[in-house]
Amino acid sequence: MRMRRIPIAAALAPALCVTAALAQDWQGFPPYPASTALCDQRVHGSTREIHWSAYTSGDSPQAVVAFYAGKLGKPKADPDGTRFSIGSDDRAERILAIYPVDGSYPRCGKDPAPGDRTVLIISRAITR
Repeated sequence: MRMRRIPIAAALAPALCVTAALAQDWQGFPPYPASTALCDQRVHGSTREIHWSAYTSGDSPQAVVAFYAGKLGKPKADPDGTRFSIGSDDRAERILAIYPVDGSYPRCGKDPAPGDRTVLIISRAITR
């Protein structure tokens, strides 16, 4: 019996597509490895459009902040959570906000799972 050879690129194409889609959903931020997608929403205003996605993790907020601080540098702290910003220009702003699951954060009608400890909100605001 003869085996057919499959080009490596063809064999890896599905994995590359999934990786590209995941990276795109994270708006350029490195995806957090121990996270689960919760929801995805768009808000349209008269001067801005905001696309945001929520992810959850069973890891502590401190562990998630440490992961991103190691990759992106020091975060901004705010009263409700911790924020990282990348790729801001005069038309678009991308933010990753990290909140404790029992804290105040944008809601989308879907609750985190019982074991979740952290909510990650990735958003991109585009000025029209």
